[in-house]
Amino acid sequence: MHQLQKTALGTIFLGSVETEADLEAAANLATHCHEYQEDVEDEAYFNGSKTCFDCRFRRWLSGGFSCLKNFPGTSHNK
Repeated sequence: MHQLQKTALGTIFLGSVETEADLEAAANLATHCHEYQEDVEDEAYFNGSKTCFDCRFRRWLSGGFSCLKNFPGTSHNK
């Protein structure tokens, strides 16, 4: 199951592209994110889906990704 962690450097999503619940959570976050932008085609993981896994502001980490923008409901500065 996914987990959001707020750090000094931003927000981290811990979850897997192989878990349906994590995919749904990342899609829900992306749907409500005003900063979401599709990544370039070569970097897209799920072509045609609006999910944080395909956002140009996500950076992969072991076990998840970090968001260079704010997730909805977080209080980090942009």
